[in-house]
Amino acid sequence: MRRLLFYIGLGFGFLIIFILTTNIIFHVGARPYIYDDALSAPNAEVALIPGAAILKDGALSPIFMDRVDMAIKLYEAKKVSKILVSGDNSTVSHNEVNPVRLYLISKGIPDQDIFLDHAGFDTYSTMYRARDIFGVSSVLITTQSFHLPRSVFIAHRLGIKAYGVNADVGHILFRNYVREMIADEKAVLDLVIHRKPKYLGDKIPITGDGRNSIIKKSRTRILVHCPAFTFLYLQVYKTKITRVIAINHTEIVKDVASIASSRLHLHI
Repeated sequence: MRRLLFYIGLGFGFLIIFILTTNIIFHVGARPYIYDDALSAPNAEVALIPGAAILKDGALSPIFMDRVDMAIKLYEAKKVSKILVSGDNSTVSHNEVNPVRLYLISKGIPDQDIFLDHAGFDTYSTMYRARDIFGVSSVLITTQSFHLPRSVFIAHRLGIKAYGVNADVGHILFRNYVREMIADEKAVLDLVIHRKPKYLGDKIPITGDGRNSIIKKSRTRILVHCPAFTFLYLQVYKTKITRVIAINHTEIVKDVASIASSRLHLHI
């Protein structure tokens, strides 16, 4: 029994050492490539926004919003000419990237400069696909301080000239750092075994038109004239209204991610 406890303790000790060593390597290796604001960051091809949570009402979570706002600052400062939004769009009902696209458009970012990666299920897949699908060679990654070391380290190991820009705004929960310590170990495994992402697909050059990265599904689109706005744009999928956008001239005024058709008294 004592020998069993000894080996369990020894294994646990090695695990702790491995976790701490991995985190130190990531932080030390990425630190020279991380910047605290948009103006001090170098120029690159594209600003990359890693995916994060979408709220139940379709709005961006605060962490996601901060990442997007930093990407906008980089674009407006002419540090980048394109923005790549990565996230999970594995089902019709779960789409992390299109709400960001609509938000970017509402902030004046041209649609053709916005690229969507619908299969960025994790940080490793995001960087791998940025390289192999979008042909990215240099990137400014906009994310929080707890996520930057792993993101930059993975990108470098995959051959991308990567820099990180800190998107911290306000208090970052301690649990985010704890989660990141575990995620670092998975990243090491992915890099060691050269894991390929679940989905790859056709190439979409980052030098082209971002509208080519929009997944086109079978939907009906209806324009409804409305006194309050120039028109309402109703996007319908299998008899359910999945998106309503109130547009005043060229400005997106409101985007509601999911609305039941009965609320609008619309018969399809």
